Amino acid sequence: MNMNLSKLTPMLGVMDVAKALAFYKDALGFEAERTYEPEGMLLWASARSGPVELMFCHEPGKQPGDLNPTHLYFVTGDVSGLHTKLKTAGHKVSPLRVTFYKMKEFSLTDPDGYEWLIGQETTEPPTDGSA
Repeated sequence: MNMNLSKLTPMLGVMDVAKALAFYKDALGFEAERTYEPEGMLLWASARSGPVELMFCHEPGKQPGDLNPTHLYFVTGDVSGLHTKLKTAGHKVSPLRVTFYKMKEFSLTDPDGYEWLIGQETTEPPTDGSA
């Protein structure tokens, strides 16, 4: 059955919505679009960077690493430049690597333990020598 889905917007359970928004703004250029703040407490927000949208919801009692093992993949047009920018800004990023599936990529872990893979298509040979 074809459901004609047209968009996917991940909603991430986070410990602190404001902290998550600040991280995604500073590290990846996201801008907050909508928020839900009953009684002045930020419990939900959506953020966008170009066509990419994320939602964040407050999950009390969560600690980094408690969350489901979710890996989210961004594709960029300048993976080396973004890697340098994030590293220079003090974010903990993995070394750049080239995969067997023809992507040059690195990983970045956010304050809530979500691992982001950020990559760009490449014709370079795999870093580990696999074909």
